[in-house]
Formats: sequence, structure tokens, C-alpha cells
Amino acid sequence: MAKTIKFNLILDNQPVRTIDELRENFSIEDMLKYFKNGFLLRWLKVRKYEEYQAVAAIDSSLPNKDIVISLINIFNIPDVDIADVEEVASMIEYQEQTTKLNEVYAENAFDKKQIIEDYHAGYDNLILHMEENSRNVGILKADVLQIEKEYAKLFALNYYDLYYRLLRSAPKAISIMITKELFKKYWVDEGANEKIRQSIMLEEYIISEFTYDELIQHMEKNSNNMPILKTDVLQIEKRYFNQFTSDYSYLSSLCYAAPKAIFAMLTRNSFREYLIGDKANDDIKNRIENYLLDENLLELHLGSDLKRYSKNTLGSWVQIESPNVKIMVLSNIGSAIRSPGSDKTFWHTDIQKSLPIFDGIDYRSTSNFCELLYMEV
Repeated sequence: MAKTIKFNLILDNQPVRTIDELRENFSIEDMLKYFKNGFLLRWLKVRKYEEYQAVAAIDSSLPNKDIVISLINIFNIPDVDIADVEEVASMIEYQEQTTKLNEVYAENAFDKKQIIEDYHAGYDNLILHMEENSRNVGILKADVLQIEKEYAKLFALNYYDLYYRLLRSAPKAISIMITKELFKKYWVDEGANEKIRQSIMLEEYIISEFTYDELIQHMEKNSNNMPILKTDVLQIEKRYFNQFTSDYSYLSSLCYAAPKAIFAMLTRNSFREYLIGDKANDDIKNRIENYLLDENLLELHLGSDLKRYSKNTLGSWVQIESPNVKIMVLSNIGSAIRSPGSDKTFWHTDIQKSLPIFDGIDYRSTSNFCELLYMEV
């Protein structure tokens, strides 16, 4: 009877003869290599290890990550960070794909540089095509589908710049893309870029196409949503400020239809002179002073966006907002306030009608009946 020839696996540069040694020297790259070339199965078979059947049952067409996780479970490898597994497995997969492509290029005498340049040019032309057809939903859907099918990896490298480019040039494309899993992963889902997620939550990709009148209507429709109102106000400031300054009579009705929108405008210096400054007409000034800033109505107007502070600090300064929090003071009854570290003190008479904006705030009072009312900018 022929003698069974045993051999060692080399894991992490160490010879491995037993399952215990395999666990001790487990290497993702080495284990994947031995699994794919069949050496792992042969090693288990000649040593008559019971794990042979379980390893033989692994589908070799699975992604590297799934194969590695199966091997980890079969051999009970301790203290494994799945995030590390995913990272290493992805790197190995990329290396394998690159090797295969290089073999194809060599076999067919392709110019690798030209292929890559053509691939990038195809992606760039597709984005330009979307911008040229920014209002044609049918064409945009076809282009989005082509990116999803053919250019997913380039999108993964370009997702941030592309979002802000399309936000300016083809916002309708964004509304189509966020219905697809590929784009949601980078723009919408948990773990996506936070700045882009916030932009989408604030509907910037929709708002960016609004006319001036549509922005006013959008503010009325979202009259209780301060983040969206601030986004609308920013759009007016960026795109329609000249139109705003030529006719802002509608602001009187906005005081009642969407009072939070007026407060959102008051957080922007460019609007303040038309609302409470020298360029404000008497009607809008009176409505802001006597209706919006009525201390008995502020909570009705602002809801959870209104902040209150009332405490006897025994005449000592207390910081209630740090300098990295910008706030607008709405009312200050009986207490003294200042910017943190500043020597200038503000009293009730300094606050009336001026609504000063501070970077953080210090508070001083000698009574529990004093109250500061403010909102974040």
C-alpha cells in the first residue's frame, strides 16, 4: 500500500501541521490562495481532518469576503474583526482582477493606457450628456442606468465631486439616482457622506431648480422645518437677492404664513437691513417688533427652535453656549449677556429691535425671574 505523503501549509511564513497551528497563524491571503488552488482541501484530506467536508462545501464562486468568513467559522478563528476581513478581501480581489486584466491585455496586445483613457472618457461624456439633457427625465434615466451598469467603480471614486457638480448642473439627475442602491450607498444610506446626506435631507437637489416664487411657496409649505427654511433662504440669497431687494412686500404676509422663515432670514446679515434695519419699510418692521418678537408669542412662532435660559447666577458670569455655537438673541429680560471672553456687556435695552448675533454666550443674573430667549443661527 502506497504511503500517504503529508505536506505543510505555509501560513504567515510559518509551517503549519495541525489545526491548532492553522488557527494560530491564520492569514487571509494565504488561506484564500490555498483554498483556490486546492491545497487546503488536499492538506485536510491527507491528515484526515473532519473539517474537510465543510471546506469542500464552500462555493468557490463566492466573493473573497464570503469565502474567508466561511473559513473563519469552520476553523473557529478567534478575535476576528469583520471590517478587517472586508478590507483585506477587497484588496486581494482588486489585485486578482488587475492580474487577469493584464493577462488579457498582454494576450491580445491591447494598449492598457488607451483602454483606461477610453473608459474614463466614456464616463465623462455620460456626465456631460446628463448636463446637456438636465430636464429630460427619460434621457436622464437611461444615463443613470448606464452609470450603474458600466461605471460603478468610477462613480465610487467620484461620488462626492459628482454630487455637487450635478446639484448645480442637473439636479433632476440626483432625484433619479437616489432611487438606485448604488447611489444611495454613497449619498443617502447610513454610513454615506454626512454632508451629502444632509444636503439630500434638506432637498437641496429639488430646491436648486426652484424659481423665486416657488422658493417662497416652498417656505410656506415647510413653515415648521427650520433646516429647510434656512436652505430656502440661502438659495434666495445666492440666486435671487436682487429680486428680493426690488420687492419684499410679500414679507408681511410671510410673517403669518411662515413666521419661522422670517427668523431664518434674520440669521443672514444680508437680509437684516431689509427686515429690521434702515432699508426695512414700516409695515414689516412693525410686524416683526410687535408680532414676531412678542415675548408671549415667541414659543408659538419658533417651537423647539426657541431656547430659554433662566437662572440666578449670583452675579457671576456663566457660559451657556460655547464660542463655536452661533446664536441670535431674541429677548433678554433682567440679565446681562456677552460673547465669551468679551468685555462688552449687553442689557435688555441693547437687545430690543437689534437681535444681536453672538459666537457663544455668557450669562449673568441675580434673580431666577430673569430670562434669556435665543435661537441657533
